[in-house]
Amino acid sequence: METTITIDTTLISGVISAAVAILVAYITVILILNSNKKLENEKYLKQKKEELFSFHLNSLSIVYYLYQASHKEKKATSISNSVIET
Repeated sequence: METTITIDTTLISGVISAAVAILVAYITVILILNSNKKLENEKYLKQKKEELFSFHLNSLSIVYYLYQASHKEKKATSISNSVIET
């Protein structure tokens, strides 16, 4: 005697629907994680660029200040030399 197993089509469609839903949820989570990682990396790089630019501006201001101070010192030295020579 042969026994045939009959599976209800609603059960099969339910299992297929559940599998597709799990697959879609997994893909969605992976895409969101990658997107968040990319956004965090861009945010970190932007912050580092701003810090580097700020450091660069501070360095330029220090160099300019030193240049102005040395330029004034040269003027004072040349004026004092001209006064002494006369």
